[in-house]
Amino acid sequence: SEELVTGWSTMPADLGQQSHARFHTVRWRLTLLAAALVAVTLIVSAAGLVTLDQRLLVRAVDETLVQRADNIEADVASGAIAAALRQEGDFEDSFAQIIDTNGLVVAATTNAALLPAVTRPLGPEFTQVFRRVSAPPLSVHEFRILARPVPSTSGMKTLVVAKNLDDVTESVRTLMLSLAISIPIAVSLLAAVVWWLMGRALAPVEAVRAEVSGMRGADLHKRVPVRDKDDEISRLARTMNALLERVEQATNRQREFVADASHELRGPLTRVRSL
Repeated sequence: SEELVTGWSTMPADLGQQSHARFHTVRWRLTLLAAALVAVTLIVSAAGLVTLDQRLLVRAVDETLVQRADNIEADVASGAIAAALRQEGDFEDSFAQIIDTNGLVVAATTNAALLPAVTRPLGPEFTQVFRRVSAPPLSVHEFRILARPVPSTSGMKTLVVAKNLDDVTESVRTLMLSLAISIPIAVSLLAAVVWWLMGRALAPVEAVRAEVSGMRGADLHKRVPVRDKDDEISRLARTMNALLERVEQATNRQREFVADASHELRGPLTRVRSL
């Protein structure tokens, strides 16, 4: 019973050692290295792609804001503020404000009538300013605003036009989700392909190892197969065959020496025994 318990207690350790050794093979190391390098490359590329996509989308929003501000500015300068601030699109999509030098909203689109000033008044030294702001009564998403100083018949005003960034946020989120799903799949497929290719590439090496490990003293005349290629594996096989040749020659010389020594000592030993 003691031997049985001892045998069972050593089995998990042996299995753990075999598993640990398996994960330290060249095949495993190269597969993991290739997968890690590709994963890092894809993650860095994905981060750059997401950043670029976000910048392009925000730039498109900025161009829309500039166009609308250009359309409104002339009306504000002439004093036709009410006509300039007509509501465009959905109530949650965009809004506009006119802010005086004291920071008070003197006019706004219908959906922004209860909103406080989303930016401070700008002086004539500014051309235009882009910012991100939140407007909770309108939307949970951020707004991209353009603010620029505009002279009017009643003094300097600050024109603010804003557009919801929900389309940008949703687009970036969709892209990130797609990349989060596709990158692990791509890395897994690559790891499987590398594992298969490394298995095929190292199969001749494993054949040489298996052939040599199965040799005994009476098998020294055998040789490992050599492929008709001048590559590393073929050179390894030829080197192994040269080593086997030297071992066989040394073993034969040792056997001949032992046979000669036995023959030379047989006569004296016979005479000694006869005395």
